[in-house]
Amino acid sequence: MYQDQLKLKANDLPIVMMEQEVMEAINENSAVIICGETGCGKTTQVPQFLYEAGYGSSKSSTKNGLIGVTQGEWHLS
Repeated sequence: MYQDQLKLKANDLPIVMMEQEVMEAINENSAVIICGETGCGKTTQVPQFLYEAGYGSSKSSTKNGLIGVTQGEWHLS
């Protein structure tokens, strides 16, 4: 039940509408930078897209490795 609620909330995030475009960019480029508003789902959903596509799997010779996410820090002066 809790997982169903999480999935419903995740489907409402703006990044979900961009999944195909994000995955095409990742498949076609060696590096991709994704920018978006705070709370749009970049940090939570993009790793999920990658995992579901088989990235990070030790069973894949082309998609093995780690899925990593970094976030820049904002410094206000």
